[in-house]
Amino acid sequence: LLIQPFSAAISPDSKKVYFTGYHVCRYGAASNNLVTNTGWKTYHQVYEMDLASNEPPKIFLGDPEKSGNESSSFNMPINVFVDDNNRIYICDYLNKRLQVFDQNKKLLKSIAIDYPAYVTVLPKSKEVVVISYLITNNEFQLGKVPVKFLPVYYYNLGTFENMKVGAPISLPKEYEVNLAPYVYSGTGFELGMCVTEFGGETRLWMSREKVGDFSAKGGDKRQQNIKIWKLNQQKFDLERSFEDEVEKVVANVKIAPYSRQRMQVNPATGDLFMTAPFTGFTGKSFKELYKIKQETGKITMVDLSFDAEDYCFDANGMLYLKTQDI
Repeated sequence: LLIQPFSAAISPDSKKVYFTGYHVCRYGAASNNLVTNTGWKTYHQVYEMDLASNEPPKIFLGDPEKSGNESSSFNMPINVFVDDNNRIYICDYLNKRLQVFDQNKKLLKSIAIDYPAYVTVLPKSKEVVVISYLITNNEFQLGKVPVKFLPVYYYNLGTFENMKVGAPISLPKEYEVNLAPYVYSGTGFELGMCVTEFGGETRLWMSREKVGDFSAKGGDKRQQNIKIWKLNQQKFDLERSFEDEVEKVVANVKIAPYSRQRMQVNPATGDLFMTAPFTGFTGKSFKELYKIKQETGKITMVDLSFDAEDYCFDANGMLYLKTQDI
């Protein structure tokens, strides 16, 4: 089973890179090609790698196969960041703490904070920011930790010298996360995020994971595209939505299942056409075509008289449609 790190951070001198977040769902096969959630595996280490050599990563701290709550141990380390002073910040998720080490593995500070999942240091103010949200794991699922629902919280801990946990700020409700269901095809990390500064103000970039849709209806638009939020005192105001911007220029934003977007050019007009498949009983068929004017890039939708599995144009611009069976 190939497990890749969820988080990586490069030191400011570009000599070292640190990896962590080795957390994965062990999938089991079910009927009809469904993917089922059959348990989670976490490796409890942080790796360090020298960028100037070809040596593989070495363990910086922690034990891959054993969790712990000692100062140099972790229980589901999930995110790492390195600041301008080569201090390494590690989100020790199930130990509910933020650990800060120097490059010699000396513990500099330990801050108690509920389920930290993301950490960064703002580039100008040098304030430490942490975001906590629910990441599915065995302890949550097996009831070892009484978790029914975790709010998504933003914490500003201040600068390293004076770090303390103040009142959290709730993220927009659209980023609420529940435990991964039994049928699940994602990574376990349902939110993507980046906090930075622009013009003296804090900006939060957020997206949601797009997971496979095995339901018969299909075609649901998920909240997966990036939005930029501006921190306004104790709340986040929406500043830009790439979802909305795409909708203004693309006629249909539904994600095509099976990636069956077949392209044809009408030789009589020069217009480009692409399929727009839908899910359902004939899940690889389409009832509409994207019509793209090559001179302008304008996209319109063309309704078809029936659902087709394939299509083509002849030299006179006549459209031929083929169903799944005929």
